[in-house]
Amino acid sequence: LIGVGFLLTGLAALLLLVALFARQQAKRLARPLEALAAASERIAKLDFQAAPMEPSDIAEVGQLAAAHEKMRAVLQADQQQIAWQEETLRKQIEALRAADEKIRESEAYNKVLFSDSSIPLVVLDPENGRFIDCNQAAANIYGISDIASVLGLTPADVSAPVQYDGTPTSQAVEWKVQQALERGVVLFEWRHRRLDGTEWD
Repeated sequence: LIGVGFLLTGLAALLLLVALFARQQAKRLARPLEALAAASERIAKLDFQAAPMEPSDIAEVGQLAAAHEKMRAVLQADQQQIAWQEETLRKQIEALRAADEKIRESEAYNKVLFSDSSIPLVVLDPENGRFIDCNQAAANIYGISDIASVLGLTPADVSAPVQYDGTPTSQAVEWKVQQALERGVVLFEWRHRRLDGTEWD
């Protein structure tokens, strides 16, 4: 009976030692894993600062910590790239908005000058050779009551058949449009004709 009690006591002591060892091993494994989990939570909140990792002599935990550090570094670099791209896009959007505002102001300013000018002004589409815009002064000088009636006309419609130098108007129009497209600016004299047949240079 004493031997059985001894045996049971020894067995209980052995189980206690095994439990203590197992607990110690579990702590050895849990601490670095808990540190990795906490670091992952910080990364999820976009906090990419490197944190000291719990040292471990377990090879698999060390490999996991090394892979986690690589992932953190890659995500940090990606986040920095995204932040840089976001800032670049924000600046480009601001620049586009500013440019758009300037264009709107410029268009409005030019439209006022164009519309209110007492100088006859017409805009010619070089592709089809027709007037696509004009001001009231142009309609008036051609003897046409409204701007809409000028739109769609060609220079030949409001010009003498032959120009002052003897060139047929249809040919002269082609030359002048070509010169304007090549040079940007062309100054020349032109013989016009109103719808009532009146001609003037």
